[in-house]
Amino acid sequence: MADSALDARKTISIDGATVVLSATEDMDELQHVVQEAVDHHRFVQITAANGTDLRVLMSADRRVTIAVVPPWAVPEEQPYADVDVEVDVDVGTIGLFDL
Repeated sequence: MADSALDARKTISIDGATVVLSATEDMDELQHVVQEAVDHHRFVQITAANGTDLRVLMSADRRVTIAVVPPWAVPEEQPYADVDVEVDVDVGTIGLFDL
């Protein structure tokens, strides 16, 4: 099922890196899992909206914000996964992704 423009967007921000979550992510369960993981220092599995499987080691040193953004709220910038990975891109394909 495709996302509707009227669907709320679910996000999680961990130490300033924000990721749009899968629409099927249960926010109450995610909150509970993060709270438990902070007490016991373990990895938490999160599914991003694009299907990326993220595993984050939680501890008391992490700053985590979980949000459900209503469709009428427009953030200053689009939240995407902030991952420090270098990608070798073919210059000829850049035009395909130039929005």
